[in-house]
Order: sequence, then C-alpha cells, then structure tokens
Amino acid sequence: MSEVNAPSALPGFMPRHEWAAQIGKCDRTAKRLQDAGRIVVIYIGKDPYVDLERTASRLRGEDKRRRGRAA
Repeated sequence: MSEVNAPSALPGFMPRHEWAAQIGKCDRTAKRLQDAGRIVVIYIGKDPYVDLERTASRLRGEDKRRRGRAA
C-alpha cells in the first residue's frame, strides 16, 4: 500500500530528499547545504530529516552567535 500525501509522522521535520525537491534542488545539493551549516538536519536511524523551524531561523540569520564579551 503506497502512502500518497500522507501527513508527516514527525511534525516540524521533513525528509531531506523531499525538502530538496520542494525547493527545486537535488538531495546532493541539500547534503552540501547541510555540510556547510546552512540547514539543520537530524538523523533518525539512517534517515536525514530537515528541522524546518530551525532551518528557517538559520536562513533568516536569527541564530548567529553574538560577538562581544559576556557581562
């Protein structure tokens, strides 16, 4: 039985190959973005899943480290 348009079992996460297809890229390009630290990926077993919320935050530049001395 095939799962067509089945809701994700993990809300907020998407398999990396599906995420790449959604933005019009291949999985290898998504892997390169992962290696460069541009997207946030977690592994569940052997399968890579993109954390959508943290990736969006990272792409907007909201999770950069703050420079300067701690008070």
